Amino acid sequence: MSINGRIYDPESGKTYNCKMWLDDHQLKVRGFMGVSILGKTETFSRAN
Repeated sequence: MSINGRIYDPESGKTYNCKMWLDDHQLKVRGFMGVSILGKTETFSRAN
């Protein structure tokens, strides 16, 4: 299951489409313009 939304890049001032999902207890966020295949995925892990 993924959640669709929008994400803001404060460095560029631009807003992008995004998809977010959990994968092996990590949050994956894929930002993109237009089609998802042309985007970039960032992975976030919980700090203990």
